[in-house]
Amino acid sequence: AVLVCIALMVFRYFGFVSKTVYEESVSHLTEVFHQSDNMLRELTDKNLNYLHMWGENLQDISNEDEIRNYIKKAQEDAGFLDFFFLSADGNYKKVTGETGYLGLQGNIEDQITQKKDIIMNATLPGKPQLLVFACPEVSGTYQGFAYDAIAVAYNNSDIVKILDIAAFDGSTSSYVIQSDGRVMINHA
Repeated sequence: AVLVCIALMVFRYFGFVSKTVYEESVSHLTEVFHQSDNMLRELTDKNLNYLHMWGENLQDISNEDEIRNYIKKAQEDAGFLDFFFLSADGNYKKVTGETGYLGLQGNIEDQITQKKDIIMNATLPGKPQLLVFACPEVSGTYQGFAYDAIAVAYNNSDIVKILDIAAFDGSTSSYVIQSDGRVMINHA
């Protein structure tokens, strides 16, 4: 009877500990989720607001030197990696004159046509994956390149640092997934 009583107490104790660990883990993950969600929302709102503001200002500037200086100042203020003049087919031109294809993971033509803000992953050859924020409310021509949107890009690793996703001593995998199932940020 004593052994059965001890075994029952040990069993209840392990049940209590398991439940407590589970509840604490769920609480911690919920806190991490809310913190990351708030930081990502702030980052998204900040960048899209900047793009709308910059777009309006760029429409008023016709001198290429002024445009380069304006974007350089914007980059210092906002901390983005690259600025792009972007066509609906994914081609880009930087203020430096560099052109290329921004390997966006998705079709942007519909969003540009509907003037919807764009947040997508992009891949440039030989470079780490980028998170691109684009504003299609601005269109025009820069150095002979017809563009349908302006965009800024960040390294995904920089976004992870901004979001400060570091649960369980960094031994976790974190993903930011869009509603259509595309993975925007993969931190493993």
